[in-house]
Amino acid sequence: AVLPTDVGADTAHAFLADGLSSDLTTKLSKIPGLSVRAYTPLSVMHGRTVREAAQELGVGAIVMVRIARSGTQLRATASLVNAANENLLWSEAFDASDQDQFALQDKLVSAIAGALDLSLSPATASAVRARGTSSNEAHQLVQRARFETDEFTAASLASAIAHAEAAIALDSTYADAWAALAEAWGYRADDFVPAATASPHVRSAAERALALDPSLADAHAQMGLWSMTYGHDPAGAAREMAQALKLDSANVAAGAWYPFLLTSYLHLPDSAHAVEQRAQRLNPLSFGVWNPFFLSLDFAKLSPDSARALCARAARIQERLAAECEAFRSQAANDRRGAAAAWRRWAGASPSGRDLAYLAVNLIVAGDTSGGREALRQALARSNTEYVREDLLANAFMRLGDRESSIQWLTKGAASNVGGIEFSLEDSLYAPIRSDPRIQALVRRLAVH
Repeated sequence: AVLPTDVGADTAHAFLADGLSSDLTTKLSKIPGLSVRAYTPLSVMHGRTVREAAQELGVGAIVMVRIARSGTQLRATASLVNAANENLLWSEAFDASDQDQFALQDKLVSAIAGALDLSLSPATASAVRARGTSSNEAHQLVQRARFETDEFTAASLASAIAHAEAAIALDSTYADAWAALAEAWGYRADDFVPAATASPHVRSAAERALALDPSLADAHAQMGLWSMTYGHDPAGAAREMAQALKLDSANVAAGAWYPFLLTSYLHLPDSAHAVEQRAQRLNPLSFGVWNPFFLSLDFAKLSPDSARALCARAARIQERLAAECEAFRSQAANDRRGAAAAWRRWAGASPSGRDLAYLAVNLIVAGDTSGGREALRQALARSNTEYVREDLLANAFMRLGDRESSIQWLTKGAASNVGGIEFSLEDSLYAPIRSDPRIQALVRRLAVH
């Protein structure tokens, strides 16, 4: 595994360090005979010792890189550490211009392979040194875009889109830039802007990336997510996600959502379980992989010990995921007070409109109807100034017995093509209104069967 690159106090270039570690992981994984875990960002690895990180990731050796900057020059000191005893196996320093990260990556990969006694065949060396662009500036812009996408705020996603577009302006044939643009718009959809606004950008950017590079796993994953969530094409989504995992078995987006697709849309739970287990093994500390798993898991079928163990793992990944897990665990144990408290921890001190709507639904489920009504009131107020998912508002109203308001928000959600609405309409929650002509019209239009 490659740990997050250490840049010391140079936080302004954290995106470059994150990009270097991610690129190193990708390049090392191309070497036959070397099993490399997916890259885990600093936000997850912070505070862990080498031995703890290795145990969590299930690896025998750790690569660590520290970068020091002097003007436009970089000095990268790379180390290879035995995970079992933390003994240093190899260390070497490399100098490069900050305008030539590709050369630095090549030096690091070759040296690490040599330290592991792995020789690179001409074909492997060519694959490792493959460039998506000749523009180092475009590459840095893509690194920044991906870093900002992972921050997942309204401002960071808008900035990620701008940086991906700037990279495309420099090199319109750079497939990774188009894939980064698709991903940023995909993250933005439903949470910060209506899907009707965002999803066409996801599709066009993913299609452009695939036209430029059909072997790009990220582009196949984004196309699969679009097909599942907005294209209402589960079979097409399955083909794209399977191809993404064939090209990159540790791809986070496909590894996370392909099992959900197989279970919820295609009703193939056994196949989903196999994909899920592999994704969790290759991405043991990935929020992106574990979040859909927790959302679709039936905690009522777990033993108390199994549920507690899962929540302990969630706590090692992200505080918010841990609160969500505790809420589901408490609900399964009929601990309504504990569930409501956990959901409030999940929402935090400054929840978004989307968070308030989700909080409303879950407080009502937990039995805190008055708290749910208040969260719903706040979410509705926020909907006047920011986008709030219509299907969440419809869900909350339905649980409060307000069928008319639920129908109105479902109709608005269908108009904005909110993600997975055809799947949501199949939920037994909406059985009492399914005969309503307005709902029947939605079902026919969305081809829900």
